[in-house]
Amino acid sequence: MATQADAAAAVRNERFAFTGNVSEYFRIWIVSLCLTIITVGFYSPWAKVRKRRYLYRSTRLAGSSFDYHADPVAILKGRLIAVGLLALYVASSYVAPGVEAVLGLAVFAAIPWLIVRSRMFNARYTSYRNLRFRFDPVYGEAYKVIVGWSLLAGLTLGLLYPHAHYRRSALIVNNSHFGNLDFVLPNLSGGFYARYIQVSLLMLGAVIVVGVLATLLPAGAVTADDPGSAA
Repeated sequence: MATQADAAAAVRNERFAFTGNVSEYFRIWIVSLCLTIITVGFYSPWAKVRKRRYLYRSTRLAGSSFDYHADPVAILKGRLIAVGLLALYVASSYVAPGVEAVLGLAVFAAIPWLIVRSRMFNARYTSYRNLRFRFDPVYGEAYKVIVGWSLLAGLTLGLLYPHAHYRRSALIVNNSHFGNLDFVLPNLSGGFYARYIQVSLLMLGAVIVVGVLATLLPAGAVTADDPGSAA
């Protein structure tokens, strides 16, 4: 019977390695950009798949690379639907004023659903060693985390925003799977707060430095340029 020490010894830490290079990716990017412009955006799904496939295949873990299998036609259909809804929203503001507000609320209400569908799509078409990833269709949890915690963060004037950020990250990680393996994000809410505090202090320090410089530099400039100061 394996002991915990044996199990720990069997665990290996592997690092990601990226084997792509700038020149290859630039060629893919510039060709995709030109074709997207020439086709008035219709080539953009193929461009997305080409770029993502190159990045995935250039990313290796334990000697094997990832792959991306999405169908550009499926992406194009989704984008055409999105463009159609946008056109309907714009037209409604002219044909039936007030309806655009209802449509805007409907789109806002659909954001958690769209996020889950997007995660499911990308996971389904991502593979490693011929094994696909997957993401659970947790629509109810998505609404609770994305809408609920965002509202609480706003009501507390941002005090709960780091925890809301952690909950969104946990939603994505804890519902992702690779074969029969589950991803788990530890309880790192305190770490999120620490990071936000560090960034806030850095921003505050930058604002103070800029404010001090803005106060001192004009006075120094006037003193240097004043002809009477040399007398």
